[in-house]
Amino acid sequence: MSKRRKKQEITLGTAVMLLVVGLILGSIFVFGSQYWGEPIQREDATEVSAIYEAYEINPGKIRKHHIKQIEITLADHSSVYIDGACVSEDVKDGIKALPKGAKLDMLVHPNSDTVWELKHGDKTILSFEESQKDIKNENVGFIILGIFMYFCAAIGLSSLLMRGIRTRKRKRR
Repeated sequence: MSKRRKKQEITLGTAVMLLVVGLILGSIFVFGSQYWGEPIQREDATEVSAIYEAYEINPGKIRKHHIKQIEITLADHSSVYIDGACVSEDVKDGIKALPKGAKLDMLVHPNSDTVWELKHGDKTILSFEESQKDIKNENVGFIILGIFMYFCAAIGLSSLLMRGIRTRKRKRR
């Protein structure tokens, strides 16, 4: 004889958490990444010329060896950022080699302070085309993560609906 396994029911708190967190994070991942990293044409980017002061590499919180972004501090403009998806060894080396007081020419995304192209004189440290490709790939990852979060919300919602249906059936008896 085999014993029938009873399905483990999701608790009410877990179901509500899955629903709320799934909807919030799913929306941020799907719609936020599409806004902040929206594909743009070169002529739609904001042109910025500013004097370089310093940079800071901000590591990821989970994987310390992963770069979240590089913050570039400018003397005559607010700080700008290079997305971690766009950071390669060549980009890091190019930024490390910049002397303080260097004039930088940049193309910045209009919806964020993210640099999509970085030039110092004739040298291109970060190319617009590479940034566009890297950020597009990153956005695909965020969309997949957002869809997963919506799936978690659907599990929470279905658990709540099933709980409600069972409660009504018990009341009818």
